[in-house]
Amino acid sequence: MGWKRHRGEGKRIIATTSTRWVHRTMRHFLMIRLSPGMGIFAKIAVVYCASVSLVVLSMLYYYQALDFNYNLKYSMSIGTELRQRVLLSGQDTWNRSLDSLARLWNESLEGLPRIEIKIRNRWHWPFYSPSNPLMTRIEPHFNMTRIYTMQKISRNYFNPIRHVIDYRDLDAFRTNCNIKSFTMKNSTGENHKACDVVHTPIKHYRTCAVVGSGGILLNSSCGAEIDAHDFVIRSNLPPTIPFQKDVGRRTNFTAVNHARLMAVRKALKARNPAIRAAIFSRLSSSPGMVFSYSLTLADNKRNRRYLQSVYMIAKENKIPMIAAFSHQSYMSSKGLWSKMGGRRWTLPSTGLNMFGLATTFCDRISMYGYFPFPDVHGRPIPYHYYDGVRKPHSAHKMKGEFDMFQKLHRQGVLRHVVDKCDATI
Repeated sequence: MGWKRHRGEGKRIIATTSTRWVHRTMRHFLMIRLSPGMGIFAKIAVVYCASVSLVVLSMLYYYQALDFNYNLKYSMSIGTELRQRVLLSGQDTWNRSLDSLARLWNESLEGLPRIEIKIRNRWHWPFYSPSNPLMTRIEPHFNMTRIYTMQKISRNYFNPIRHVIDYRDLDAFRTNCNIKSFTMKNSTGENHKACDVVHTPIKHYRTCAVVGSGGILLNSSCGAEIDAHDFVIRSNLPPTIPFQKDVGRRTNFTAVNHARLMAVRKALKARNPAIRAAIFSRLSSSPGMVFSYSLTLADNKRNRRYLQSVYMIAKENKIPMIAAFSHQSYMSSKGLWSKMGGRRWTLPSTGLNMFGLATTFCDRISMYGYFPFPDVHGRPIPYHYYDGVRKPHSAHKMKGEFDMFQKLHRQGVLRHVVDKCDATI
């Protein structure tokens, strides 16, 4: 016992001595007066330690953010894959489940008043607002598997980010971007960066109507069906209101070639007020319409001057129109038709280019007014529905394009309408 007590007292003595030594050392350290040189060195050391700590904390935050971003992208990719699987299956799991529940509910209520469960269209997957009954009727035509395959191909040639650029971004584009390659000027070699200083007014749409000017539209009664699409595309600003029963009146996007751009510019500057009023009315008939020049603009002073004139006059007269341009001509994407149609046309028609562009931002495309023949069922038809032109441009291979549209129609890639429409709901 004595030995144990002595050992315990020894521990207390050692602990007391060490505590006093620490206190004495700290008191001496605090009383140290540093020389000016040592003071500067101490400040530098403090700043350095603080900087290193901030860097370490920033790196930890950065890697944590990367990990979160990776998990988010992974979750989004899984969600996208599930969505595509549902779409490709052609089945509506959500509605099928509700149908089963409704049937079980009604069967379990023998002798009681029957209760109907109404299934609303807005709960389809992917969720979207109730579609027009006309669209619901035509959607079974499309083969989404083939459409997605086609979109992967066409997006290598067309892209609204490059081919439909807001005209207000022209100066930023010419200053910061390489016109031909659509890359930033300060990025070269393997580190080239896509031009990201421009914007497009085009979004992604479920249903699109690509409307030509063929005389096949006369007496077709397709106007209501055309206007029921989410997005309506036309070429060269044709008149619509006088023919709206057959061609519809909506226009969300119109691409014009060089001849039509000059004609629109001339009409806007005409001395005759009736001519100006007519072109103002046509440009204002669909508020928010995108008026796009389909040829190269940024490196062509004359074309740039023409489109600028149209843009300025429209702005001064408060015409609700969005002017747009392309970084290169739509004709530069001819390789697409070799892969899709097996032919490389030297001069694709505007309608063919409109279809190629539409495939990049629209899932279900219906085409109207593309019929190159002079008659149907023994009835003569004009080349355009609004004038007396009888023959197409000799450089366009319209019959070959027609055959390709028909082939894609049979495959469910597009819907090629060459007959009258059923306007009843």
